[in-house]
Amino acid sequence: MSKKCPICKKGTPLWFISWADMATLLLCFFVIIVAYSTVEITKFKELAGTFKDQFGVQRIERISPIMASQNLIGSEFQQEVHLVELRDKIRVMSTTLIDNGQAEVEEKQEGFLLRIREDALLTPDGKKVSESSGIMVDQIANLLAKERNVIEVRGHTDQQPKSGDSIETTSWFKGAVMAVAVAKRFAASGVAPERLFISTYGEYSPVADNRNPEARKANRRIEILIRKDIAGFLPKEDLGSGEAPVDKKF
Repeated sequence: MSKKCPICKKGTPLWFISWADMATLLLCFFVIIVAYSTVEITKFKELAGTFKDQFGVQRIERISPIMASQNLIGSEFQQEVHLVELRDKIRVMSTTLIDNGQAEVEEKQEGFLLRIREDALLTPDGKKVSESSGIMVDQIANLLAKERNVIEVRGHTDQQPKSGDSIETTSWFKGAVMAVAVAKRFAASGVAPERLFISTYGEYSPVADNRNPEARKANRRIEILIRKDIAGFLPKEDLGSGEAPVDKKF
């Protein structure tokens, strides 16, 4: 004859009470970690000074005030939000060209792209920013001068036949001249040259068919890529002390 199952006692089992206490303590522990995830610059320097004496670190790296007191857990998310805000501001500055079909803003995995047709941005020879677009370019440059993102200026041309075999007759050279014209204007408006990169695609990255004049106009363009990457230096306003950067030594 099989044994009967013993009668279960009323109330919460003792093991569950112990488990609940442990889970509560772990929750409190993680709450404390989150609360201390914001680092203040002064406390960080004090801690770094202690490590310097104990472990032989010969330099305390200077931290940008922009990055001070940022939440370590949400820093990447904050950078994404700031990039979206920057994109929206540049879109507003370019509204006239966008409404005329001469410019567009496009999301990219590495950041966002402002694409402007050559005839709406540069002089006919492609060597300077035109007077009609100069104010807009200066406004964008003044905005970007306050940031730290890497900026890539790309030059694109059409597939028009060229005469001669010299470097100057190639579409790569033409694209480079166009990109330099914009980068030079950015630098003159306060963007640090160390943040500017030039690339030329020539005729080899078209967005439209080169068989008709209107399509060729679309292919002759400048693309300004604002990258998520941060340049490895501080903005001018953060370098007021004149302290030269020192290499890390351990």
